[in-house]
Parts: sequence; structure tokens; C-alpha cells
Amino acid sequence: MKQIHLIRHAKVDIDSSQKIGSSMLQEWVERYDKAPIKRDIKPPKATVELVRSADVVLTSSLRRTHDTAKLFGVERFEQNEIFDEIPVPNVAIPFLKLRPSTWLALLRVLLVFGFGKNDSSLDTSKKRAEQATKHLLSLTKNNNLVLIGHGGMNYLIGEELLKNGWERDSKLSHQNLGVTSYYK
Repeated sequence: MKQIHLIRHAKVDIDSSQKIGSSMLQEWVERYDKAPIKRDIKPPKATVELVRSADVVLTSSLRRTHDTAKLFGVERFEQNEIFDEIPVPNVAIPFLKLRPSTWLALLRVLLVFGFGKNDSSLDTSKKRAEQATKHLLSLTKNNNLVLIGHGGMNYLIGEELLKNGWERDSKLSHQNLGVTSYYK
């Protein structure tokens, strides 16, 4: 049986408690993309075994996924920007200050309703998810693939796998280090 396991990266070590204006969000996202994962993380033993037993481990091009692969004890993995997280639209909403996580949730909801231009649009992200899924499927001659990626892009890839006749054998997980498994 062929299996593809989508794992969300470990928690990132960055302060997200301060409220910021929309003009500061892109700068915060750039810092988030470069930040390491938290040092005190103990991944679930079953997830460590799953990753270490994979025929192929893939990550996005972002540091948090590389750090997570190393957290699992994996030194060799394919990294590809096709698996990077869905971009955050650039907005200008004066006088409103929110925590970064609140901004991200709000902007992801707005993406669903068509907000965002060019590479930050949902349509563009869905097309990238289609390409990412094709890449994963091209590697399924191996029986067990693991992608350490991001919540939003993993979700879109999962939807593409379902469209391609794969089945999900676990609940959809959006948690850090959460695993969602697909099989065919």
C-alpha cells in the first residue's frame, strides 16, 4: 500500500504576543520564516518512528520544516519551495492592531473569499498545491513518503490527493507536529 503522510512543522520560536499593525505583518512573517523551532520540543515517539521509516522525506524550503526534519533525526531530505506555505496577502488597514496569529487567521479567511493578488491568491496556491501533489505522486513508487510542511499548504495538498483517488486514514490535523495520512 502506498502512503503519504503530511506533517505540520514544529512550533516556531518567535514572539507573537505583541499586537502589530498591518504594515508590520510582512516584516513579522519574514522573521517567522527565518526563525528556528523551539528547542524544548519532544515529538511524539510514533511520529518519530513514522518519519524515520519513510522511504522519502520532503520539506518546504523554509527553515522551520528543515529544523523539524532534523528534530526527527533525519539529515537527508528533499527540500522544495513548491511545498512552502500559502503566502500572506499584503494589506493596509490603518489603526488596527492585532496579534500576528490573529492577522494570519483573518487574512486566510479573506483569501477564501477572493482577497489577495497574484502569488498570494487562493487560486495561485491551489495551482501550486496541484503541482506539489503531482510531484508527490511521481515519487510514490516508494511506499512511504513524508512531507514536513505547513498547515495551509498541507490542507490543499490533502484535498488534491483526495481528488486523485487517495483516502485519508486519520483525522485532518492542523496542530504543530500533527500528522494527516493518506493511502492508496
